[in-house]
Amino acid sequence: MPSINDKGTVAFAAQLNPQSRGIFTSDGTTISTIFDASDLYSVGRLGLPSINNWGTVAFGAELAVGQGLLTSLLTSDGTTTTTVADTSGSFKFFLDPSINDRGTVAFVAELDSGKRGIFTGSDPVRDQVIATGDLLFGSVVEGLHFSRTGLNNSGQIAFSAILADGSQGIYVATPVPELSPVPTPVPEPTSTLGILSLGTLGIGSRLLRKQKKQL
Repeated sequence: MPSINDKGTVAFAAQLNPQSRGIFTSDGTTISTIFDASDLYSVGRLGLPSINNWGTVAFGAELAVGQGLLTSLLTSDGTTTTTVADTSGSFKFFLDPSINDRGTVAFVAELDSGKRGIFTGSDPVRDQVIATGDLLFGSVVEGLHFSRTGLNNSGQIAFSAILADGSQGIYVATPVPELSPVPTPVPEPTSTLGILSLGTLGIGSRLLRKQKKQL
């Protein structure tokens, strides 16, 4: 599936001809190469792209490293390609990412431990938004869903979650402004997002409540 920004530029993964495969953008007149994946010995599977209003595209790709493949999440404007995260550490695999106009990238990933969560960077602890096993509004997260349209330019992340008490809900995680550092022996919390419940659904029920709490 392609991705389109407010300027009408479309990003897509395609094989245009036997010699041209990769991530491309088009304004309807010109096709530009964002990431060249023509060399099948160097690049394997490509994920679905997400484009912001600056023309930067986020996407996943399998890259050949030695005798194996390294799955990476990348951003590129067609000139500079940057690695957001890869499977060389604790990440096992990624789902398709979302990128906003600030260059923030959010994505679902599974860790080697089997834990699945939403992250915004390469550090599975510091950059974790929410993950299975976390407490959320009095219950434990058992499942998560996040799409390529779930991140806005304020850094808010919309996602759905299935909880251990049988309820399902739609939530918004909002970045918490960083405070000036104060000398203290107590470690700083790793969470930098407050989460708002837009509604919790029981089986066969409608939205039950609106509430705002900070984890």
